[in-house]
Amino acid sequence: MKYENIFEELSHNSYSKYRSLVDRNNLINYFENVTPVNLLSTLNFGSRPVKRSKKVTSLDNYRAIPWVFGWAQTRSTLTGWYGAGTAFESLISKYGIQKVRRIYETSNFFQNLISNIEMTVFKSDLKISKLYVDELVREEYHDIYEEYWLSQN
Repeated sequence: MKYENIFEELSHNSYSKYRSLVDRNNLINYFENVTPVNLLSTLNFGSRPVKRSKKVTSLDNYRAIPWVFGWAQTRSTLTGWYGAGTAFESLISKYGIQKVRRIYETSNFFQNLISNIEMTVFKSDLKISKLYVDELVREEYHDIYEEYWLSQN
């Protein structure tokens, strides 16, 4: 792939930003109190339990579908875009906007990646998401909101 190193860099930067949010100790509290994930275990809509173990000490114990569904219910859909804004900002800073535009014009992979990120950003409604937060765990919401605006631009 022509831009493989640049795409690896983009992936690394995005994943690092995403993990910086997910690895916070208090994000479990945020996720469990702001999303309806705890109610999912009472529904019979899948063959697997919501969590890998009953005692959740890490967000890694949540299975993928409840993890994504929880964020979708709050209208943040952050699993589809969180980290992208930081990664693109870093890419533009390092290579310049003209090079990034050239990559976009010549790479179907890059076009599809950006299209998918745009779709999840535009499905998000952080005004609704903020209503779920109220006064709960403001710090995480600020970071989510900031990354949303970076990803949108």
